[in-house]
Amino acid sequence: MAFTLAQLETQRDTLVAAKNSGVRKVMIDGVIVEYTSVDEMEKALSGLNSQIARLTAGGPVGYTLVQFSKDGRGNHGRD
Repeated sequence: MAFTLAQLETQRDTLVAAKNSGVRKVMIDGVIVEYTSVDEMEKALSGLNSQIARLTAGGPVGYTLVQFSKDGRGNHGRD
């Protein structure tokens, strides 16, 4: 299910408020989510912020191209 920008921002705001008050259990879109650590909450916030950034920027924030070869050296334009 794809969330709207408003839904993602509400989820983020809910999670930030819970984290700042020391609560690890939140209700997001009718579902109770219990985080095991602040680190887990930070990772969820990072994911929400990435999704929000993609929606507000109209596309991916950035990307990295990686190329591998069978010998592990990669292709640097040399034979």
